[in-house]
Amino acid sequence: MQEELLKWALEEAGYSEKKEIPDISEAAQMLFCGLLIMADWIASNSYYFPLLSVTDDTGADESAAEEKRSTSLLLPKTSSRSSW
Repeated sequence: MQEELLKWALEEAGYSEKKEIPDISEAAQMLFCGLLIMADWIASNSYYFPLLSVTDDTGADESAAEEKRSTSLLLPKTSSRSSW
């Protein structure tokens, strides 16, 4: 399975062998590593990305309601109380 995935990724990128992939600088490697860590950190937020069971659909309605409430991640949460 891993070999098939690697072969597919190489073909999609226009390469036929791993040897053809160019080396990248250490600075670029650090940037990519930081980006990956940040993406993992963001995706680990269970408030915005709740874990859903693939076998149990009892919480499907609740999950859909939560998804509807959090469709805009950039807007601040508002309270029902007036700030005046």
